[in-house]
Amino acid sequence: MGVLLFLGQICTAQYTIYVAPKGNDRSIGTMSRPLRTIQAALQKANSVSGEEKVEIVLRAGLYEQDSTLVVRRSNLSFHPYKNEQVVISGGRKISPKHLKKVTKPSVLDKLQPQARKQIREIDFKALRIKIADLHASGFGRSSQTAWT
Repeated sequence: MGVLLFLGQICTAQYTIYVAPKGNDRSIGTMSRPLRTIQAALQKANSVSGEEKVEIVLRAGLYEQDSTLVVRRSNLSFHPYKNEQVVISGGRKISPKHLKKVTKPSVLDKLQPQARKQIREIDFKALRIKIADLHASGFGRSSQTAWT
């Protein structure tokens, strides 16, 4: 009488989501059709079965975050694609083209004449940057909002 012995390997499925700065959050998250934001990748990861490991692969570039990244699964990993350089930043770059000359007379009147042509302003609202929590600080200044 013979004995048949079967040694099997338990395989855990892995789900891969690709993200690229020039992707689209309405895409499916594949290498050829990546998502654009890490937030969208996390949402997609949350929709994957809890048994599957999820891998989020970030293509080269800058990923600006305007809120905390919340990870809701334990079997999730992030890493750059191959050796590409990835930067995840909680800040935002503001291009010099967004610096505009001050034109409002009530503001210009508060400035010394020699400074009026040198002072620039930024329209944070137009850039969709929330400034409610910004405050002047450091060098002994009180922590009060510097603008109204």
